[in-house]
Amino acid sequence: MEKLLLTDLTSCYNMTFDFGTTKVILKISIKFSGGKLSRFYIFIIRAVLGIVIAVFLTRMFYGRVDFVYVAGLAIFMVGLAYVLEYWRKKKQSESNTGEHLG
Repeated sequence: MEKLLLTDLTSCYNMTFDFGTTKVILKISIKFSGGKLSRFYIFIIRAVLGIVIAVFLTRMFYGRVDFVYVAGLAIFMVGLAYVLEYWRKKKQSESNTGEHLG
């Protein structure tokens, strides 16, 4: 993945996937509001990357791209990203409260 910095408030990411006969170029342009991404943009990025990675994995393991497999795998990966984010934040909050008590 290649990152192109357009301005101080906008970043553009270019990702190229080559599937032999098919070449996919994914361009993501992100506008920052106050230096932090909104929850909506984070969801969109996770959903797009989940779909792209699901297409790649189903094509690699099954030899064809089937909508049911791609949708299922993409939903699973996006859900897993949110579960891991929850656990990470929970672990950070527990470690922060422990430091203040001791």
